[in-house]
Amino acid sequence: LIGAPYRERLTSTLDTIIEKTQDFTDSAYTSHAHREKILLLCDRARLELNQLLRVGVNLDQAGCSSPTEDLEAAILQILRASKDLKQELQDAALDQAQELVKLFDEVHILSYLKTSAIAGDKDKLEEFSEKFSEYAEHVQDV
Repeated sequence: LIGAPYRERLTSTLDTIIEKTQDFTDSAYTSHAHREKILLLCDRARLELNQLLRVGVNLDQAGCSSPTEDLEAAILQILRASKDLKQELQDAALDQAQELVKLFDEVHILSYLKTSAIAGDKDKLEEFSEKFSEYAEHVQDV
């Protein structure tokens, strides 16, 4: 039911997804709670996929050609795990986006940069340029 090419493709796809989640888990802007939950959900997805593959191999070895309740349950479990991981990644991204919105609402860095440049205040211009660079890096990380 789940031939070797499909097993490899499923495993490879999950590996790619987990690699992409590292952008969130490696980001300094991801909260510890989100990071931990994402890592746990990645592990859960890997476990559920392994269970699905085991069930498929067992069915193949038994010569079964139609889906069983075990196979359907394993499919539902990997789908649930994937959905939960997707939701947690979305929640983490939304939290980071909300932080950025708050940050830019609180700080009018561009107008400060412009005012400092017009006034010829090199010290303030350098200070606000540095802050702007920090905000730009933050946006790139998010």
